Amino acid sequence: MSALHLTASENKITFIKASDYKKSLWKNGQGKTSEIAIHPAGATLEKEDFLWRFSSAEISGDSNFSIFRNCDRLLTILSGKGIVMNDQPLTPLNIIQFSGDEKISCQLVQDQVIDLGLIYKRDHVSAKMTVKTFSANADSHFLNLGEGTHLLFCVNGSFSVGDHVLNANDTLCVEGSYESAVKLHKPATYVHIKICEIKNKPTFCKLTNHG
Repeated sequence: MSALHLTASENKITFIKASDYKKSLWKNGQGKTSEIAIHPAGATLEKEDFLWRFSSAEISGDSNFSIFRNCDRLLTILSGKGIVMNDQPLTPLNIIQFSGDEKISCQLVQDQVIDLGLIYKRDHVSAKMTVKTFSANADSHFLNLGEGTHLLFCVNGSFSVGDHVLNANDTLCVEGSYESAVKLHKPATYVHIKICEIKNKPTFCKLTNHG
């Protein structure tokens, strides 16, 4: 099964197992990436004709990030000690936002890391990434998602949304407004990305740490 391609005719909610992610090399060939979802249907990393691309990558050594013209990027670290991007540190589960036009050199803090990121065309969509938890201490858990496309990536733990059980590294894609109770199997951390189409061009984005 290939990575998810969203179209209006597909279901509102799509579950993507980690084993279904599409593996390839980085655009610059300096690392490996697992494509989780891409939009629109038929877009590819090679052609760079996507509006947005959601993926996870292995960084096994000092390297340079690929250039993506007219794109902005959101990035977090899932495992490992972290990286340093142009002398700015990024530690696990903190979030950094930067321009795909910017030349970024990357050094490992220690050993290999796994990251999670979104690349998106700033002229066409806006995006926000947050890290959230479902705690065992809460009496109940609920999702209340507004308009836009929502990507829920399970970092650890396990929870169910409707008929879909998300374990570590699984993703749920929800298109449009959606409300649902969440059944918690194990205390969980997840990354939520919200993507919205825009009509006006946003401000150019420089390297910014949201940790």
